Amino acid sequence: MNSLQYLELYRVGKTGWAFDDENRGISAEPFVCGIPEIINALMRRENITGDSIRVIYSGKEFPGHHIVLDHIEGESGGNWYRYKEMRGWLCPTLYQYFVVAPKRLFVRLEKA
Repeated sequence: MNSLQYLELYRVGKTGWAFDDENRGISAEPFVCGIPEIINALMRRENITGDSIRVIYSGKEFPGHHIVLDHIEGESGGNWYRYKEMRGWLCPTLYQYFVVAPKRLFVRLEKA
């Protein structure tokens, strides 16, 4: 598996985000519980606009990443991560992309 992965996200409503991954049978998977707020804050910080974005991520540090999400704890099959004072929960779909929940997630956003 490549250490860098990416997802194409699309806006749902005014502030929500979701993605599809036909290779894994995933359709309209929403981000919930604080993750949309983290995405929107990062978009503002990086001056990225629009209704679709590319999220490049890895459990390993890579040049050009924008933020690091630190693992807090597992809950309800998913995992809580922290970015500064913000918290977000990644649902069990995370395990479609990682065998175990990474202790740190390195993330970069780009216009799609």
